[in-house]
Amino acid sequence: MITIKVEGTKEIDAFLRKAKKAQDQLEDLSKPLTKIKEQQTSRWAKNFTSEGGVYDRWAPLADWTLEERDSMGFGSGPILVRNGTLLAHFVEQNEAGEVTNDAINWEMSNKGGSRGYAAATVSHHSGYDTALGTHVPARKLWDLDEKDVQNAEKILEKYVDSIIKRYF
Repeated sequence: MITIKVEGTKEIDAFLRKAKKAQDQLEDLSKPLTKIKEQQTSRWAKNFTSEGGVYDRWAPLADWTLEERDSMGFGSGPILVRNGTLLAHFVEQNEAGEVTNDAINWEMSNKGGSRGYAAATVSHHSGYDTALGTHVPARKLWDLDEKDVQNAEKILEKYVDSIIKRYF
């Protein structure tokens, strides 16, 4: 009787060790998520400063708002900017988004920011009725459109590819 035995346990064990290291790396996505957060925060700030130029153009200011702004010495524009506090609060909320190992969590609210201003970012985003019976239209401050999704996917794909190259 002739017995032929071919063992591959060393090779399999080495592969499994590499696979485990790759899996450990891929369980913490905080690096690519931080990059996605930075990119998204920048797009949202650009959307604000361009008055909806990234997602949906904002409705112009109503005549009564223009009159009110003029009487207070703010002038006619830009939309939603009088002294810059709302924009500063909005950017603060964007930058305060929390990155974990598997998610980015933003909390948009009308709470005051560190500048002591009760900013109405959610109200402006969704629109509201005033005490005077007038309506302030929704002006989209943030969104996640197809381009945002594609940018995020590219960042994640690049990260996964770098892990695969490192271990295999």
